[in-house]
Amino acid sequence: MSKNFVLLVVVLGVLLVLTIVVFEFLAAAQAKRYPNRQAIKFYQTYSKQLHHLRDPAPKRWRLNEDPRNALYTIVREYSKENKTNILIQGDSWGEQFVDSKETASYLSTLTQTASVGLVVAGVSSYAPSPMTMQLRILRNDFHLHPNKIIAVIDQTDLGDEICRYNPRRRVDEDKRLVAVTPEPANSTETYSLTEFFEHSKIWSSKKLGILQYIDRALYSLTMEDRQKSPQRCTWSNIRRFLDGDFVSEEKDIFVKNLLGYIDEVFVDDGVKTLYFVTHPHRNHVAPATTSHRYYTDVGSVIRKAAKQSKWQSFIQVVDFHVNFSQHYPNWELEDIFRKSDKASHLTDQAFSTVYSKYIFSKVISDDDKN
Repeated sequence: MSKNFVLLVVVLGVLLVLTIVVFEFLAAAQAKRYPNRQAIKFYQTYSKQLHHLRDPAPKRWRLNEDPRNALYTIVREYSKENKTNILIQGDSWGEQFVDSKETASYLSTLTQTASVGLVVAGVSSYAPSPMTMQLRILRNDFHLHPNKIIAVIDQTDLGDEICRYNPRRRVDEDKRLVAVTPEPANSTETYSLTEFFEHSKIWSSKKLGILQYIDRALYSLTMEDRQKSPQRCTWSNIRRFLDGDFVSEEKDIFVKNLLGYIDEVFVDDGVKTLYFVTHPHRNHVAPATTSHRYYTDVGSVIRKAAKQSKWQSFIQVVDFHVNFSQHYPNWELEDIFRKSDKASHLTDQAFSTVYSKYIFSKVISDDDKN
């Protein structure tokens, strides 16, 4: 055996070892982008009934510390000793109560001084159907029984409910909602979890890093070969409801599903009040010369549903579109709404100093009246 051949074998061996080591580091870095196995199991369990949960980025919601953060955040524990126990549901507007540092700090102080239990269960894009299932799960699986519920209904909930969730609703023989199923494997929808589950499975495996990368490449090839369905709920499909581009039957669907949510709220006779909270988008309140004004306001649809409900006397509607300028005296629209945000989320300042404080002053003052 020649010295050159031995040298070649040694060099190749060293290169192979170095390659394996490099891929181990790379694979470990990829694994950190995904929650641990306990959190993944939580997602797999509850997405079957809830369509999707919160953003699975582990650091944002501290998922590896407590997988329940994928579904809700405890600001202050519920207790019979509390003055009241409040639950917040809704979409990303509901998430912002804990995702905004200013508001989270305000609520932490408020709940202590006012002796209030608070759980925030906002999940991006949620609308009445997933909120219905979420509430049932929070009660049955996590034993959370609030006295008051704040349901944040965003303007985009009209499109989300009708486009995104109504086709995924599953009901039993009594027409009772039992699941809002996740998107199928070939879906291109925003909240499809198939790819997330497959990637997390690959990066959490015990295989060598280089083999994990091979599995990742093979999965990508499989997905390319699989015919993907066209996206059902684009932004234009969601926004068209705000433009007034819908038929009365679609609005009736929203009202029916919202009434189902209201009935679910009052299944527990411990609930004293349901507060529906809604806020206009920038294009609802922008000057009349604005090129793209919104003409549909979800607040009017909420009031219609509330009037039809047998629980009407226990429902309050907090609509910031009513007396909007009084809520924000001397505020510019640029200081109220985030810049270039098509979903018109509030700035942290507006959310913490106006929106949150008004809602909680009303909810807590109602306790003082009783």
